[in-house]
Amino acid sequence: AVGADRVALTVGTTAALRRVLTGGIPALPLGLFGYRVTAAHHLIGGATTEGGNIYAWARSVLNLTDPLEDVLLLRPPDAHGLTFLPLLAGERSPGYALDATGAIFGLRMDTNPIDILQAAMEGVALRLASIFERMGAPEDCLVLAGGGVIRASRAWTQMIADALNHPLHIIDSDEVTARGAAVLTLCALTGASPDAAADAYPAQIRAVIEPNSDAARILRSARERLDRLYQVRL
Repeated sequence: AVGADRVALTVGTTAALRRVLTGGIPALPLGLFGYRVTAAHHLIGGATTEGGNIYAWARSVLNLTDPLEDVLLLRPPDAHGLTFLPLLAGERSPGYALDATGAIFGLRMDTNPIDILQAAMEGVALRLASIFERMGAPEDCLVLAGGGVIRASRAWTQMIADALNHPLHIIDSDEVTARGAAVLTLCALTGASPDAAADAYPAQIRAVIEPNSDAARILRSARERLDRLYQVRL
């Protein structure tokens, strides 16, 4: 995603949100990274150590087998009452605590494996929401989403849209990060602005996932629980 009104979301084994800005060195929000990509363009964003690896871990440890997608699509948000801090591989953004560990809070006798899986997936989505909020993108920004998780799981993509409370425009490309790098290379070689380059070579959108307002409200409350657990753990 290249352009001041665009945010790139990639969710594969891990996840990241990125935004390209034009002009001088931008003020960097706490917890985000930033680096110069051309003489006139800077990239800011945040990355997590968690993404599809959390789903793979949960499936393996909990011995879950397909079909899971249809089950997850039918479950209400935060239906489990759990708070899952998905820092199983340490933390990148926003705290950069490389030795951080994960946690599950709220287990009961009736908690089942699907509860834990859903809580884990929502935990990843809520951590992305925290990064998105820090980025300060315009309220009407275009969030372009891609990566293996986005391609594979409609349920998880909906969770992320609800957690961000923002529409996700799903890119019809297997290599979304490489595409963005190519557009920035074009900017560097031609002097074109990111907005002009993005308009000249628009991403092909295969779907738009709209947030559910009720789910967004519920997940906002779940995020407050997660933030409290984060503070206690770290």
